[in-house]
Amino acid sequence: MLALPLLLGVAASRPDTWHLVLAGLALSGYLTSATLQTWSRARRAPEYRRPILVYGGAFATLGLVLVMAFPPIVLTIIVALPAALVVFQGARPGTRRDLANSVAQVAQAIVLVPAAAYISGEFDLSRVLPYSAVSAAYLVGTV
Repeated sequence: MLALPLLLGVAASRPDTWHLVLAGLALSGYLTSATLQTWSRARRAPEYRRPILVYGGAFATLGLVLVMAFPPIVLTIIVALPAALVVFQGARPGTRRDLANSVAQVAQAIVLVPAAAYISGEFDLSRVLPYSAVSAAYLVGTV
Protein backbone atom coordinates (compact mmCIF):
# COMPACT_ATOMS: atom_id res chain seq x y z
CA MET A 1 0.00 0.00 0.00
CA LEU A 2 2.93 2.34 0.54
CA ALA A 3 5.34 1.23 -2.18
CA LEU A 4 3.10 1.84 -5.19
CA PRO A 5 2.19 5.49 -4.45
CA LEU A 6 5.76 6.31 -3.49
CA LEU A 7 7.16 4.72 -6.65
CA LEU A 8 4.53 6.42 -8.80
CA GLY A 9 5.49 9.74 -7.23
CA VAL A 10 9.11 9.05 -8.16
CA ALA A 11 8.04 8.07 -11.68
CA ALA A 12 6.04 11.30 -12.00
CA SER A 13 9.17 13.29 -11.24
CA ARG A 14 12.72 11.97 -10.82
CA PRO A 15 14.53 9.90 -8.20
CA ASP A 16 16.04 11.82 -5.31
CA THR A 17 17.71 10.80 -2.06
CA TRP A 18 14.91 12.59 -0.17
CA HIS A 19 12.64 9.79 -1.31
CA LEU A 20 14.40 7.54 1.18
CA VAL A 21 13.42 9.91 3.98
CA LEU A 22 9.84 10.00 2.69
CA ALA A 23 9.80 6.19 2.50
CA GLY A 24 11.04 6.01 6.10
CA LEU A 25 8.37 8.51 7.13
CA ALA A 26 5.64 6.54 5.37
CA LEU A 27 6.78 3.24 6.87
CA SER A 28 7.12 4.61 10.40
CA GLY A 29 3.74 6.34 10.04
CA TYR A 30 2.14 3.10 8.93
CA LEU A 31 3.74 1.17 11.80
CA THR A 32 2.70 3.84 14.30
CA SER A 33 -0.87 3.80 13.00
CA ALA A 34 -1.14 0.00 12.94
CA THR A 35 0.30 -0.30 16.44
CA LEU A 36 -1.98 2.43 17.81
CA GLN A 37 -4.98 0.68 16.30
CA THR A 38 -3.95 -2.65 17.81
CA TRP A 39 -3.29 -0.97 21.15
CA SER A 40 -6.76 0.57 21.06
CA ARG A 41 -8.44 -2.73 20.18
CA ALA A 42 -6.44 -4.50 22.90
CA ARG A 43 -7.89 -2.09 25.46
CA ARG A 44 -4.62 -0.16 25.72
CA ALA A 45 -2.43 -3.09 26.67
CA PRO A 46 0.92 -1.86 28.09
CA GLU A 47 3.06 -4.06 25.82
CA TYR A 48 2.24 -1.76 22.89
CA ARG A 49 3.61 1.37 24.51
CA ARG A 50 7.27 0.86 23.58
CA PRO A 51 6.59 0.15 19.87
CA ILE A 52 4.29 3.17 19.75
CA LEU A 53 7.05 5.35 21.19
CA VAL A 54 9.71 3.95 18.84
CA TYR A 55 7.62 4.13 15.66
CA GLY A 56 6.06 7.44 16.67
CA GLY A 57 9.48 8.89 17.47
CA ALA A 58 10.83 7.84 14.08
CA PHE A 59 7.73 9.28 12.39
CA ALA A 60 8.05 12.60 14.24
CA THR A 61 11.77 12.88 13.57
CA LEU A 62 11.54 12.08 9.85
CA GLY A 63 8.49 14.30 9.50
CA LEU A 64 10.30 17.20 11.11
CA VAL A 65 13.30 16.70 8.82
CA LEU A 66 11.06 16.76 5.73
CA VAL A 67 9.05 19.78 6.91
CA MET A 68 12.24 21.69 7.65
CA ALA A 69 13.64 20.89 4.20
CA PHE A 70 10.34 21.29 2.33
CA PRO A 71 7.92 23.45 4.37
CA PRO A 72 4.96 23.16 1.92
CA ILE A 73 4.98 19.38 2.49
CA VAL A 74 3.06 20.13 5.68
CA LEU A 75 0.01 20.65 3.43
CA THR A 76 -0.30 16.86 3.17
CA ILE A 77 -1.91 17.10 6.60
CA ILE A 78 -5.04 18.40 4.84
CA VAL A 79 -5.67 14.84 3.65
CA ALA A 80 -3.72 12.79 6.17
CA LEU A 81 -5.22 14.13 9.41
CA PRO A 82 -8.93 13.73 8.60
CA ALA A 83 -8.19 10.31 7.13
CA ALA A 84 -6.29 9.32 10.28
CA LEU A 85 -9.27 10.37 12.41
CA VAL A 86 -11.55 8.10 10.38
CA VAL A 87 -9.07 5.23 10.70
CA PHE A 88 -8.72 5.63 14.46
CA GLN A 89 -12.49 5.87 14.92
CA GLY A 90 -12.69 2.47 13.26
CA ALA A 91 -10.11 1.07 15.67
CA ARG A 92 -12.27 1.45 18.75
CA PRO A 93 -13.00 -1.84 20.50
CA GLY A 94 -16.13 -3.48 19.13
CA THR A 95 -16.12 -1.39 15.95
CA ARG A 96 -16.15 -3.20 12.63
CA ARG A 97 -13.89 -1.98 9.89
CA ASP A 98 -15.95 -0.51 7.12
CA LEU A 99 -15.53 0.93 3.64
CA ALA A 100 -14.93 4.45 4.98
CA ASN A 101 -12.01 3.15 7.05
CA SER A 102 -10.45 1.42 4.06
CA VAL A 103 -10.91 4.43 1.77
CA ALA A 104 -9.36 6.68 4.43
CA GLN A 105 -6.28 4.45 4.51
CA VAL A 106 -6.12 4.62 0.71
CA ALA A 107 -6.31 8.43 0.85
CA GLN A 108 -3.40 8.51 3.27
CA ALA A 109 -1.33 6.39 0.87
CA ILE A 110 -2.23 8.38 -2.25
CA VAL A 111 -0.79 11.54 -0.67
CA LEU A 112 2.62 9.94 -1.18
CA VAL A 113 2.39 10.49 -4.96
CA PRO A 114 2.37 14.31 -4.92
CA ALA A 115 4.63 14.39 -1.86
CA ALA A 116 7.28 12.28 -3.61
CA ALA A 117 7.03 14.40 -6.75
CA TYR A 118 7.31 17.61 -4.76
CA ILE A 119 10.42 16.67 -2.81
CA SER A 120 12.20 15.68 -6.01
CA GLY A 121 12.08 19.30 -7.13
CA GLU A 122 10.22 18.42 -10.33
CA PHE A 123 6.56 18.74 -9.42
CA ASP A 124 4.49 18.89 -12.60
CA LEU A 125 0.75 18.73 -11.88
CA SER A 126 0.01 17.44 -15.39
CA ARG A 127 2.17 14.39 -14.57
CA VAL A 128 1.28 14.01 -10.88
CA LEU A 129 -2.50 13.86 -11.41
CA PRO A 130 -2.53 10.84 -13.74
CA TYR A 131 -0.02 9.00 -11.56
CA SER A 132 -2.18 9.76 -8.52
CA ALA A 133 -5.24 8.50 -10.40
CA VAL A 134 -3.48 5.22 -11.23
CA SER A 135 -2.52 4.82 -7.60
CA ALA A 136 -6.06 5.61 -6.46
CA ALA A 137 -7.66 3.21 -8.95
CA TYR A 138 -5.37 0.37 -7.93
CA LEU A 139 -5.62 0.95 -4.18
CA VAL A 140 -9.40 1.46 -4.18
CA GLY A 141 -9.64 -1.74 -6.22
CA THR A 142 -7.93 -3.63 -3.41
CA VAL A 143 -10.39 -2.41 -0.76
